Amino acid sequence: MYAPMHILYAGIAEISMEKYFVTCEFVPDRDALLGSLSLDTDSEEAEDFVALLEKTAPLVQPKAAYMQVPVDTDHDAGRVMAGGVEFRSRVLAGNIKGQTMVWPHVATCGREIYDYAMAMPDPVERFWVDEIMQAGLTQARAELLRDIDSRFSPGKVAAMGPGSLVEWPIGQQVPLFRLLADGVAFCGIELTD
Repeated sequence: MYAPMHILYAGIAEISMEKYFVTCEFVPDRDALLGSLSLDTDSEEAEDFVALLEKTAPLVQPKAAYMQVPVDTDHDAGRVMAGGVEFRSRVLAGNIKGQTMVWPHVATCGREIYDYAMAMPDPVERFWVDEIMQAGLTQARAELLRDIDSRFSPGKVAAMGPGSLVEWPIGQQVPLFRLLADGVAFCGIELTD
């Protein structure tokens, strides 16, 4: 399932440990999706894709959860304490050095579309649905960033996710899931082996 978990960071001094839950309606951009799949709009494949999009769009349920937490870093030890949970990564510690707050978050296109896609026998249609899921995830992340900006006005932010770099391995999703427990449940995401 497309469900990136990241930590946004920017310098800000206000503290809140409340969790925030974000949803938005999926509004697919048919032409952009056709373009990203390199489908000629007048082709039979494009017609098949549009029919699939119309069928699956209601299953895309973009959502996200996040919280604002205080952060403390020990760059030399490669340790970050965020909201009382320890993360291990020299790169993360270096990137947020000097910051006082972070916004750990998770975003997804929704479990409904993922379950549908996993049951699809046709690999081409599954590839198409994969692109639809990416579009849903993009909308969830955009809504998440809008919500953070409207609540906290952090200015410019950057993001990192466990597993996106060798220096911050995917196993670091475990503490992120622990920190965002009910937010992860809200999004319908599971941490697997």
